[in-house]
Amino acid sequence: MVAAPEIRPMTRTSSTYIAETARGTHSFKVSMKRGTAAAGAYVSSDTFVVGGHDWRIRCYPRGSYSKTHVGVFLDVVSEGGGIEVEVLCDFRLLNRATKVFSSVLSVERLSKPSKGPWGSPFFMSRSLLGASYLQDDGCIVIGCDITVVRQSLVEETVEVQVPPSDLSDDLGKLLESGVGADVTFEVKGEVFHAHKIVLAARSPVFKELIYGSTGDNETVR
Repeated sequence: MVAAPEIRPMTRTSSTYIAETARGTHSFKVSMKRGTAAAGAYVSSDTFVVGGHDWRIRCYPRGSYSKTHVGVFLDVVSEGGGIEVEVLCDFRLLNRATKVFSSVLSVERLSKPSKGPWGSPFFMSRSLLGASYLQDDGCIVIGCDITVVRQSLVEETVEVQVPPSDLSDDLGKLLESGVGADVTFEVKGEVFHAHKIVLAARSPVFKELIYGSTGDNETVR
């Protein structure tokens, strides 16, 4: 006796790419008066949250690499799970006359947040600040618009139980019902209905006998 094959569950997998976008803005007022910070030193804004990450603006009023330029950077304070994100930062300055922010520097990078910071040591020349951006109180107002795109791939696995093969039962039911029967046998006056293709598959003798004939629904004695 041949053992029936083991029925194993079928595994179906699927994956979905998800990109979630979060936007936020923060303004940071920095005094440009002497004594605010020494050359190479920086001041930091309060921490703010965008896209599940904590951020902070870092400003070098007296310059970082160059004393002639104000340096501005965006730092990540804590990561939201270390998921790879696309970060777009738009650094702006508030115009003293119009009270409208003007874009100065845009930075875009695809990386984990820990690979920051985003910004430039040459954000704005100190000699150009006074013309438009130095406020009446001797401060500049830095605006930072942040767009964070969190990218993730969600995978799902489902096991589907495949029903066992009931081919023998199905063929038995087909024979009993007589549906699709295309040949009949008469044995001692009793008529039996059958299917040519099944008989031919099971017996080379019937195959030659049945398909060698020309009639349909032929009675074989």
